[in-house]
Amino acid sequence: MKLNELGLNKNAKLTNIEAPSDIKRRLMDIGFTKGVKIKPILDGKSMRAYNIKGTLIAVRKEDTSKIEVEI
Repeated sequence: MKLNELGLNKNAKLTNIEAPSDIKRRLMDIGFTKGVKIKPILDGKSMRAYNIKGTLIAVRKEDTSKIEVEI
């Protein structure tokens, strides 16, 4: 399942990032690493906010379509 398909307030575990290396590196730098628990909290027009390790991080929806998670 892609991260952008995960419903609000549902927990998931990150399994893979299928993105160009620059985007993948940026996501990894802000906490999107394999095995991390992710929970979508807020949904906007072009961005979505996620709780990762107790921190709220906003990511563009187009980037979240490249992140695979499992429930």
